[in-house]
Amino acid sequence: MPQQITRTIQLKSQAGDTTQAEMTLKGYSSQERKKRAILTLLSFWALAALSIPILIAHFILVPGFFIGGIVLSSKRWKTEEEAESVHGTCPACRNEITINLEKKNDLPQWQYCPACSDSLELAALPGEAAREAPQG
Repeated sequence: MPQQITRTIQLKSQAGDTTQAEMTLKGYSSQERKKRAILTLLSFWALAALSIPILIAHFILVPGFFIGGIVLSSKRWKTEEEAESVHGTCPACRNEITINLEKKNDLPQWQYCPACSDSLELAALPGEAAREAPQG
């Protein structure tokens, strides 16, 4: 079962105001990542096998599902964390907001405030960005 991870991030409005928010992520163990990757691969390869009897289209569907399964299962294998949501106070309108995120957890990213529709930058805290930067 994926574990819930919470990180403190910064919300920044177009006007430059900032607030802190909590970003919720799903963290996957090595075993969970392997299971997800194998299930994805088997699902796509099953679709490839089911596509064989489809006349003409099987020339595109079978290789597409075969290669797509490899590509997507590889991505699932490498994905250690997936973003779920951000909860905090909008720096523009000062309302409590929750933003549902896509699965990528790369920061910075830009979203819209569900209350005032202002563009918000979701970024790592200034001290955290320096700490996570590669040493070289």
